[in-house]
Amino acid sequence: VAAYRALRPLCEYPFHLGVTEAGTKFHASIKSAIALGTLLMEGIGDTMRVSITGELEEEIRVARAILQDAGVQKSGVNIISCPTCGRLQSDLLSAIKIVEEKTAHIKTPLNISVMGCVVNAIGEAKGADVAIAFGNGRGIVMRHGEVVAKLDESKLVERFLQEVEDEVRVREGA
Repeated sequence: VAAYRALRPLCEYPFHLGVTEAGTKFHASIKSAIALGTLLMEGIGDTMRVSITGELEEEIRVARAILQDAGVQKSGVNIISCPTCGRLQSDLLSAIKIVEEKTAHIKTPLNISVMGCVVNAIGEAKGADVAIAFGNGRGIVMRHGEVVAKLDESKLVERFLQEVEDEVRVREGA
């Protein structure tokens, strides 16, 4: 990071960023997020590559996530979710997996939230475009901080995904 900061003012051409010896997917993702995310948030960098020992597709996924989470790229779904804690009374991990799979095609910038309890929905999820919060066998779906549905847990994810797709249509003017 220090080298890039010092070098950037000396270059007039597009500036490439990368952490070449980052390692395996886990470690490379962390190292690249720290280094590249820091630089991108400072406005340093025109092109970048995330280097991971393994599949090229993973490099692309991590790079896109860094660009999106650093605020450089404004496209696709940003999923906000809570850690699993003692209030969790549902299968949050399965729900997030379904949500990730079913929203991967979306290119419209969208903040969605998947929370394990209503306590978190009141705070963290309230700022999301579309949110879901599980409870004890039931839960809620919210859009822009307003509850739009209270349903049994078995129907929550499906309704949540419908609301996400509807929000995409609204934003795209369709």
